[in-house]
Amino acid sequence: MVKPLTFALLCSVMTAQLPPLIDRELFFGDPQLANVEISPDGRWLSFAKPYKGTLNIWLQPIRDGELGEAFPITASERRPITQFFWSPDSRYILYVQDKDGDENYHLYRIILAEATPGQIPKAVDLTPREGIRVQPYAFPRNKPQIAYIGLNDRNPSLHDLYELDLATGRLTLLYKNEDGVLGWGIDDLGRIRFAGKVSPEGGTELYLVTRKGKGFSFKKVYETAWDESASIAYLPKKGEEIFLITNKGVDKLRLVAFDPKTGKERQVHADPEDRVDIGGAFFDEKTDKLRSVYYIDDKRRRYFFDEKLESWYKKWEELLPGGEVGMSGLSDDERYAVVTFSSDREPARYYLWDAQRQTLKEIGRARPDLPTEHLAEKRPLRIRARDGASIPAYLTLPKGVPPQNLPAVLLVHGGPWARDYWGYDALSQFLANRGYAVLQVNFRGSTGYGKAFLNAGNKQWGTGIMQHDLTDAVQEMVKQGVFDPKRIAIMGGSYGGYATLAGVTFTPELYACGISIVGPSSIITLIKSVPPYWRPLMKLFDHRVGNLNDPQDVERLKAQSPLYHVERIRVPLLIVQGANDPRVKKHESDQIVAALHAKGYPVRYLLAPDEGHGFQNYDNRMAMMVAIEQFLAERLGGRVQPEVPEKIARRLAEITVDPATVRPSLPEEVQTTASARLRLTLQAPLTTKWRYQVKTPGREVSATSTERWERTPQGWRFIARMEASDFPLLRGSDTTEVDAQGEMSRYHRSQQGVDILLQREGQTIKGAFQVMGQKNAFEVAIQEQPVYPTGNALLYYFGSLPLGVGYKASFPVLSPQQQGFTNATLHIEGEESITINGTMHEAWRARLESEGATQKIWLDKATALPLKIEVSTGGVSMVGERVE
Repeated sequence: MVKPLTFALLCSVMTAQLPPLIDRELFFGDPQLANVEISPDGRWLSFAKPYKGTLNIWLQPIRDGELGEAFPITASERRPITQFFWSPDSRYILYVQDKDGDENYHLYRIILAEATPGQIPKAVDLTPREGIRVQPYAFPRNKPQIAYIGLNDRNPSLHDLYELDLATGRLTLLYKNEDGVLGWGIDDLGRIRFAGKVSPEGGTELYLVTRKGKGFSFKKVYETAWDESASIAYLPKKGEEIFLITNKGVDKLRLVAFDPKTGKERQVHADPEDRVDIGGAFFDEKTDKLRSVYYIDDKRRRYFFDEKLESWYKKWEELLPGGEVGMSGLSDDERYAVVTFSSDREPARYYLWDAQRQTLKEIGRARPDLPTEHLAEKRPLRIRARDGASIPAYLTLPKGVPPQNLPAVLLVHGGPWARDYWGYDALSQFLANRGYAVLQVNFRGSTGYGKAFLNAGNKQWGTGIMQHDLTDAVQEMVKQGVFDPKRIAIMGGSYGGYATLAGVTFTPELYACGISIVGPSSIITLIKSVPPYWRPLMKLFDHRVGNLNDPQDVERLKAQSPLYHVERIRVPLLIVQGANDPRVKKHESDQIVAALHAKGYPVRYLLAPDEGHGFQNYDNRMAMMVAIEQFLAERLGGRVQPEVPEKIARRLAEITVDPATVRPSLPEEVQTTASARLRLTLQAPLTTKWRYQVKTPGREVSATSTERWERTPQGWRFIARMEASDFPLLRGSDTTEVDAQGEMSRYHRSQQGVDILLQREGQTIKGAFQVMGQKNAFEVAIQEQPVYPTGNALLYYFGSLPLGVGYKASFPVLSPQQQGFTNATLHIEGEESITINGTMHEAWRARLESEGATQKIWLDKATALPLKIEVSTGGVSMVGERVE
């Protein structure tokens, strides 16, 4: 162990032994080659490569196995183009692109005949409609002039089915989607054969489709439970059987042949080692024969059913040892294939395979200047969780130093229904080069390891198994002496960003800092503001994450959401967000940044106005990496590259936001009135004192009040006493008893001439109302609604709600005057800086409406406790301010 060394000496020893510092540009700059595809006719390669500082599409001719000069065919300057493909007849290149990360993708067409060196051809938008997100369904090989796509301009949540003429751009509506169809099974003959839906419980439903004139009829032929899945792997052109990848009735995804007419299925292939789900299957599109399947375990495994394909792979592996080979494209005549080679230390190399000559010709490397000899090994390992489960993970250790007492980064994958893989990972290699050990954990809830492993993560965010697996993995590395327990960071994007916030909130002793990239801070607001095209899947969210219509789920989700527990955070955070993110809205980062700043906690905030769910633009990406590198060096002591190009430094300054200026407001999707479950959020006894100014016709008087919450064996007691020396009618007291769940069990109010007593007995409230000597007794049935306190005690419950500008919530309140329940509505109208007793407070300005009366309330943004109230009714107005 190296514990006797001082921190500074340890850093100097590490620095002397680590490999040379690699320029961050070589990790995160645009690749020089990416997404290489071959045209179906075998005459062209297409790929992504920088042009005028942005990734664009390039073409390269193939002539009898030789490669010609490559040239660009798009010239996008604002947004990189990375998703493109060939039409089946090789006449067109098609690509999708959004605007500034909003994920409203349009489909564009380039005519190959117009693409010549030195001339950028015109790209035609085939879906020129505002606010749509195109869904490409099928480009049939036997009907190459048409495509089947979905457009959601009529209903943002569902895509209507269109036939698209690729030559003219003409769109023909085939099916107005009012039945929740989420996908279609369309074969190479252009036949629309199947439709996929989500069942009412969140499972998969597969329907056989029959065309009837201009319409369709649907017959359900396959269904899974909500915790299972099924998808079409291949639609043969002949016969009745189709191929599905499904885990219906079993744990691991497998390949089956299914006959929709008989309902029978037979297993075609499942993992011989029974370790992981099937990753995919490759079919011969001419003969419909299965050629190979693959599985991704610690590394990839393949199984072959085609001798020619198997011989090719053996040849490629002989010529390209030490990593994984794959095929990213194959010409129709199978003379040419694009072969890829990658490893944990090689991003990607692309080769042209000439089957006729049995030769590999290098097309190029993704990052030719990256010194791979200085990169680190990525090791698969298994970690034992606290409940005995075996958790797969990967560990990347900095090269050249002993694996002892290292500064470390827990790098959490997004999804969460995704997984980490063996292979090149720019971020983990960058961090290892800076001197950090990097741990990547496929926690339960990750995909690929069977449905039991996936479903073990259901509703286990933050305070459950999903986070425990991360915690246990870090603690195991500390126990083994690999990680320095005082220098561990947690970092991730999307769900990984959430896990970062959860880690520093619920296990603050474990981490020295955190970096959350587009991570949600409240699961409640995340669910409420999902993109419209996710809404048909919300039943699955109900099962896997939580149901906002279930009061118990809402309570749990709030307990799992870092936003409501920021007082537990003790370490610095770097928050990164794209302003146009449609999945994790800007509000998710705004609200946690504002909450942290209000409590005086250290937080740094990067907000890019031209990004969405992750940074794609070069300047933003590089600026983010500079910030991450500097932040980790400050907190963990790793190496840092001092040089920062001027334009990147300028961009970093432009997207760095002062936390003091952040004013979170809820997205429009959340600005609707919904029923809410309230709860008392006090952690300790509380006493507050108030000063009131009361105006009546012709008179203005002052009053004071003391409000006290105290513990009882059953729960809490709230006592409020008001004094007014020159206005006896204001004198009085309220006493409220609430149980451990925060529901009222007893209420008593006594004020000049008025006496109210409410007593809960089982599912009934017995009340007595006495005014001027007249007494009226009554009973109210509780049924299923919660019973919240009456009077000012209710104001202390609003801190349990996800407050934000525009938020509205309704809830039942008991009215002694009406002798029954009525609805109250809380509306957060805005934010305001108010001065109370000489102290400035940042507050939510709210309106509470109940029984036809309106009350204005100002709630402290830092504590959610009431600061000020205004009531006006019957010609009498009262303003109260909390003075201590």
